[in-house]
Amino acid sequence: MGERWYRYVDVYDYSSDEDEPHYCVALRTFMVRRETPKGVWIAEADWMKPRFVLKSANKRYAYPTAELAMESFRIRKGRQLQHLERGLERVRAVLETLAAIGDA
Repeated sequence: MGERWYRYVDVYDYSSDEDEPHYCVALRTFMVRRETPKGVWIAEADWMKPRFVLKSANKRYAYPTAELAMESFRIRKGRQLQHLERGLERVRAVLETLAAIGDA
């Protein structure tokens, strides 16, 4: 068995008996197809096109350990939340502006 790299992702789980789908966190495992001095070529399956990942990048698509992949996932979800909160603030500000115009 060859070297593996990892990436956590959030996915819908439609297999439950509940009416609404719920989210799960899944660990994706990639096989290293080829290694270079600067990075690795990874793919989840033999038939998939390999993807290049720089070893020295601050943000990587995948990581050499599941622990590093989990840390990256937490950071990605935190940033996603920040972006969504900023967008929500912007929408609320626009709605307040529209309400003020409507009252005038």
